[in-house]
Amino acid sequence: MNPINFDRKYYAFSLLLSIVVLLETVSFTYMQEKGYLYYYSSSILYFLCGLMVCLLPLIPIGKGSNPIKGIGKFSKYTPFLFILLFLVILGYHLDILIPLYRNITIDKAVADMLPAIRIACQRLLAGETVYAPTPQIWPNTVVQYFPTMWMPFLPAEIFKFDYRWITFGLQFLGIALILKPVFNINRNIPFIPSAIAGIGLFLFLNYFMVKDPTYWAMTEEGVVTGFYLFLSFALLRRNYWLIGIAMMCCTLSRYSLVFWIPVYFGYVFFTGFRSDFWKLFLSYGLSMSLFFIIPFFVKDPAYFFHIPATYTRFIDRFWLGYDLDKHLYYNVGFFKFFTFSNHGVMTVLEVITSFAAPVILLSVAQKLKQKFELNDRYMAYASLKISLIFFFGFIQMPYMYVFVPVTLISYTVLFDYLVLQNSNKLLSHRI
Repeated sequence: MNPINFDRKYYAFSLLLSIVVLLETVSFTYMQEKGYLYYYSSSILYFLCGLMVCLLPLIPIGKGSNPIKGIGKFSKYTPFLFILLFLVILGYHLDILIPLYRNITIDKAVADMLPAIRIACQRLLAGETVYAPTPQIWPNTVVQYFPTMWMPFLPAEIFKFDYRWITFGLQFLGIALILKPVFNINRNIPFIPSAIAGIGLFLFLNYFMVKDPTYWAMTEEGVVTGFYLFLSFALLRRNYWLIGIAMMCCTLSRYSLVFWIPVYFGYVFFTGFRSDFWKLFLSYGLSMSLFFIIPFFVKDPAYFFHIPATYTRFIDRFWLGYDLDKHLYYNVGFFKFFTFSNHGVMTVLEVITSFAAPVILLSVAQKLKQKFELNDRYMAYASLKISLIFFFGFIQMPYMYVFVPVTLISYTVLFDYLVLQNSNKLLSHRI
């Protein structure tokens, strides 16, 4: 049994980060089962853990200064255990979802998201105008989803299989992508932090299988989750062509990153190479033009400017229907600190903070870099995560499923961090 040397500080930070991500998962999921008991504390814990996920990876570690012996018997097999974990989770989902999809049909009376997406797909394939009223769903409704929310479902419409396999497929492709660093069998990965990370991921996914299966049965959020995992993964690799495409996919699905985008463009422009900025600009601009501006937006710009109103008109109904003022709705978010009479302030705070938070983080980080070697690898990711924390923190209709992407991307940075010592990227430098 050959010992493996891990840097002591790196091991401690890996352990701390894995615990923080686990706590973020639990506060979002299982603590809501006793929401009356953890009503305020779950939201506070979720918010603080999200901040820690942003900040911990930025702290410089150094390399090899204070080694601690690991046990090769466990650490060298960690990649195989992650591969096994992924296969088990995949099989577990298929075993439950196959009968679930057979027994629960897609019905607008239960949830109208997928039926509306189906109409958009059918209209495109029939050569009809996609963005138009949808009286077959509800009176006075329109197709309110942007293209990458419904276009991924085109294969399901063409080949006539259940739309929900698209949500499953894209989310699991995203999970496989973020697990890629720990799948490398040539790397020795610290066992205890990895075990905590694996348990956390399983608990997260298991919650939506046994506690809230409506996530899989009624929503399209797996598509959004897949896109956000793709973006977070691309940010860590600084592949600006991929980042631009991933940003487009996120923008045209659930546009919660809209206030982060100008911040990130500014960050790349002022701190990176001009060639990187132009790659990002062209990738994002061309893909947005191809998938949205040319085929849809230029035909009726006013239609898309009115889409936010199709959401906001239901806010009052949400607050009254779910008795938010009576503290009978359980989820994370800052809605608990507001009332029906002043919930409109949340929108203002949502806009300001989701833009200002990444600006402040990046500005402070740039100043600190003059004295300390911050880990640049995670800077862009941290700016995205902190923007989303505030955006969803102040969202006025805090449906549980919309928090899945912002929570699950924490595992992107965690799995990457677990192999950081092996990849010679402990110190700040350009990759």
